[in-house]
Amino acid sequence: MIKKVLHLIAVFLLPVALLSQHTVSGKVVEENSGTPVGYASIRIFKTADSTLVTGAISDEAGQFLASTPSGVYYAVVDFIGFSPFRTADFTLSGQRSSFQLGTLKISSAGHALDEVVIQAEKSTMELSLDKK
Repeated sequence: MIKKVLHLIAVFLLPVALLSQHTVSGKVVEENSGTPVGYASIRIFKTADSTLVTGAISDEAGQFLASTPSGVYYAVVDFIGFSPFRTADFTLSGQRSSFQLGTLKISSAGHALDEVVIQAEKSTMELSLDKK
């Protein structure tokens, strides 16, 4: 009888343990000036097969927070005008409920465009209404 009760308890607790969520947090800043980068996208991928697990957007202060299940992951930070930044692999397990990625420094892409020249021509012939 005791074995059946323990087995029943294990069956109900196993899904809860498998679905336990961990938090990943950090701050995104510009590499040279150290100013926070608001609204940068943070995507978290499984290391094994590079499938997207979850994502987050940094707030105005550059802070972000994402929830993920247990596993081995890496994060990619993107923002317009900046080069994508990939973190080192990190592991989320039952012993660690949260993981701090720290300050992620992204660098400017530095692609300067060539100058733009706008030219206009005035027509030599003018059309107007004749009023007599």
